[in-house]
Amino acid sequence: MIDISVNGIKKSFEIGNNILDGITFQVETGERVGLLGRNGAGKSTLFRILTGELEPDEGEVVIPRGRRLGLISQIPVFPVGYTVEDVLNTAFSRHQKLAAEMETLAAAMAAGACAGFVTAFLQTKLGVPSILAGIVTNTGLYTVNLMVMGWSSNVSLLKDDTIFSLFRTTGIGGKWYETVLAGGVTILMAVLLVLFLGTRLGLSIRATGDNRDMVRASSVNPTFTITVGLCIANALTALSGGMVGQYQRTADINGGTGIVVIGLACLIIGETVLGRRSILKGAIAVIVGSIIYRLIYAIVLYTKVVPVECLKLVTAIIVGLAIAAPTLRSWVAFQKKKAMAGKGE
Repeated sequence: MIDISVNGIKKSFEIGNNILDGITFQVETGERVGLLGRNGAGKSTLFRILTGELEPDEGEVVIPRGRRLGLISQIPVFPVGYTVEDVLNTAFSRHQKLAAEMETLAAAMAAGACAGFVTAFLQTKLGVPSILAGIVTNTGLYTVNLMVMGWSSNVSLLKDDTIFSLFRTTGIGGKWYETVLAGGVTILMAVLLVLFLGTRLGLSIRATGDNRDMVRASSVNPTFTITVGLCIANALTALSGGMVGQYQRTADINGGTGIVVIGLACLIIGETVLGRRSILKGAIAVIVGSIIYRLIYAIVLYTKVVPVECLKLVTAIIVGLAIAAPTLRSWVAFQKKKAMAGKGE
């Protein structure tokens, strides 16, 4: 396999004096190549062209997708105390940054789980109704989020590396790298959630949602199952928020406003289309419902059926119809049966 292909490279810094004149060569996978030449022969210029730092006057450099070249300066300046190993590790800076962003998302999930624990504590230990417990926690998190964002309601990430920009450098997915990464994370989380809900603890959590008294009678502590369930749910919510913030390259304090209702609408749309007879089908229904919801939203925007200023109203209508879909479907089925009965008479 060819790792580097150079074809007819020409480069000059003075008219009529080409420092590189028709350079052509290939470097195969596994080859070790040395470049020798007198001072001023163009060695550094060639390296800078290979890495994209300089543009050639003529010719082209072809690097396979997923490959990335690194160049150490001829006269490098490093911090005091840097070792040879430290210098060599700079070649993996992109991978290290990607790992750091993944650790950031993991920290966000941990913070979300803590929020879930607070909600569960209010609900199970202090007797606060479940809906109010969520509202109280969410109200407190507003200040916590402001604190994390440096007391600013909006933080720009345009000048920072994100997990999406770092994933792009791997070459995976090509122009669809954002879809590949977001879809991959979504599918992975869905699979892990389905597997977890099939375990003994997962079954206990599901049973608690159906009948808490029955779970207690089965010698299972519902307080524990509620706490675990809320921690997992809030951890996944935090992961979603972190991914969206990095995708949009901005974080806004009001970015999650109304997302609970929209999420419910996506769930109902998916269940209306696919039904829900198993946990696996339920997980797939959530993903399908989200895609359908966003597709409807995009069609409304693209066709300009309504002005942009009316998007909030459109969102409310779509969400309302989605939530009312099961009732409307039952009403239509009842009317059909009623009509059929009338014809029979």
